[in-house]
Amino acid sequence: MEKKIKTLLTALIALTFTVALSSCGNKQETAVKEQISLMNDYADEFAKDPKSAELAKIETKILDVAKRMQSFDQLSVDDTKKLTEKYGTEMSEAVLRYQTAQASSMMGNMGKMLEGFNLDGLTK
Repeated sequence: MEKKIKTLLTALIALTFTVALSSCGNKQETAVKEQISLMNDYADEFAKDPKSAELAKIETKILDVAKRMQSFDQLSVDDTKKLTEKYGTEMSEAVLRYQTAQASSMMGNMGKMLEGFNLDGLTK
């Protein structure tokens, strides 16, 4: 589970840099919009049911789009600025929602691991 979370967070970091460095063409813009949508879908699904089987499917799609985006050509400073102006806020909000859902999931899992753990007798 921990490896999966690290992989997803790595993909998000790569995605953030890729958005800033990818080509500003139709396929690239489409991928950015798709990634925003998927991250929002994940956060929405997590809010409905944190144990939903759909979450793993959405995570797979997020990783697939991030990998595809990494193959795009580097974009010019002007194109980077245009893409950032157009989608920067929306992308930041989607990444934050996704990361918040991921953090909630991790905290829930940590809570389950600590259930029944008793500190009595360990302190003086």
